[in-house]
Amino acid sequence: MVSNHTGKTISSIRRFKNKIVVYFNDKSKIDLSYDAFSRFYLYKNKKISDDEYRSIVDFISGEQFLKYALKIINKTRISELKIRQKLYEKSASKHQVDQTIDYLKKYHLIDDETLMNDLIEMGHQKLDGKIKIKETLLKKGISSSLIENIDFVDDIEQKKAKELVIKDQSKFNRYSYQTKKDKIYRHLLSKGFTHDIALKSLIWLKKDNDDKLYLKETKDALKRWIIKNGNKYDLDKKRFEAAYKYLKQKGYSYNYIRKAWDEYYGYND
Repeated sequence: MVSNHTGKTISSIRRFKNKIVVYFNDKSKIDLSYDAFSRFYLYKNKKISDDEYRSIVDFISGEQFLKYALKIINKTRISELKIRQKLYEKSASKHQVDQTIDYLKKYHLIDDETLMNDLIEMGHQKLDGKIKIKETLLKKGISSSLIENIDFVDDIEQKKAKELVIKDQSKFNRYSYQTKKDKIYRHLLSKGFTHDIALKSLIWLKKDNDDKLYLKETKDALKRWIIKNGNKYDLDKKRFEAAYKYLKQKGYSYNYIRKAWDEYYGYND
């Protein structure tokens, strides 16, 4: 005898190309995938209990969330945490989320450790430092416990930083050694290298034509200042003092500022 009978009795079952429709005597119906239909013993004139009906409906809902998860996975690599978040955003229950995750793990469709290792390798190829790689892993939903166990070898970090310095050398060749050094150092930090690795890597920076470049830089900076502020001062001495104060704050040395000033105003003619 069926307990907790819902009053639903199967009146007919129709098979279509992509689904099976089960009709009940109360004029309601449910659409099932062939997989879902095979999981339940359903036939014409069968009386459905409350528990059985809830199980069928729950399985159907779970299938919808699984299809959604599979659709995401087909488009991109994703971590367990991010999949869970997306399923909850679709109003899935904890049971449905756990059920979906179990299925995905069973068939190796999500694997945080493999995803993490692939992201680390991608970071190395992009010449990212360990700080940026860790930030990327966190954004992708990799657990902090996995990230803490990553062993970043200093020699590998140093090798990547050296490669960046050599690449940046030509990129910033129009600048003096000191300016080039500052720019490359900041670039290394922005790429996620530690201060220690960044500083050590600067030994690969060359000093080609440094005096001429540094003087040109100083002259260009001075010229920009004079065009903008020169008319504010009646006396050359006051103008020079103001220009020197500004350029010194920008990191330019007195000798180069003085030389640039003299050349600009023709004192060496």
